[in-house]
Amino acid sequence: MPGANADLVRTVYGFNWPPSGSGNGASRRRYEADSFQEPSGDRVLVRGHIRARGRRSNMPLSAPFGHLWLVGEGLAVSIEAHLLQGDRLSGES
Repeated sequence: MPGANADLVRTVYGFNWPPSGSGNGASRRRYEADSFQEPSGDRVLVRGHIRARGRRSNMPLSAPFGHLWLVGEGLAVSIEAHLLQGDRLSGES
C-alpha cells in the first residue's frame, strides 16, 4: 500500500501542463497516473498515460509512461521519466 512518499508525489498528476520548447509537439500535456508503488523507502514508481493533442493537427495523442521519483526529507529530489513498453520501463533488461 502506498505511503506518505506516494501521497507527496501524487499531488503533481492530473493537471494540464503547458507546452515546453518551441518544437511542433503537443500543445498541452496531461499526465494521468494509474498506479503508485513504493519499491523502496525513498522511491516512488508511478505508471500512467500521457494525453495530449498535436499542436498543429489537434490529433489526440497518448503514450504509457513510468516515472521513478526519489524522495528525501519530505521533498521530491529527482525524477526519471521512461516510456513504457508493455509492463516494463524502457531500458530495462
